[in-house]
Amino acid sequence: MATFNTVQEDLVSQHVRRWVELHNTIKNFQDQTKEHKDAQKIVEGQIIQSMKENQLSNFDLPNGKELKLKIVESKKSVPLKFLKTELAKCHSPGNSKEQVLFLVKELYTKLENRPVTKTEKLQYSD
Repeated sequence: MATFNTVQEDLVSQHVRRWVELHNTIKNFQDQTKEHKDAQKIVEGQIIQSMKENQLSNFDLPNGKELKLKIVESKKSVPLKFLKTELAKCHSPGNSKEQVLFLVKELYTKLENRPVTKTEKLQYSD
């Protein structure tokens, strides 16, 4: 006859096996998702190239939806070290109000004039 401890051990063992199965299944799905995203990225590049060559801004799809070519602009990120250095200049004890105002305006200009990167992407309208 099984003791209470043996029953508990069997249950724990079953739970651990089930957890490992689920973990492995999730890992497999994640691997498949990555493969699909990589393949989608390749096809997206081909579609974008075709759209640019044919001067198309969108594809009308049979289901009434469309695939649009979008250009996304993003500015270069601001490193924390840069911000600390620039803000330290403003916090200097000998600075007058006018100097601080000038330094803040200068910092604002630097932030506004960061390099812009343009990225082409497809947008699927649901």
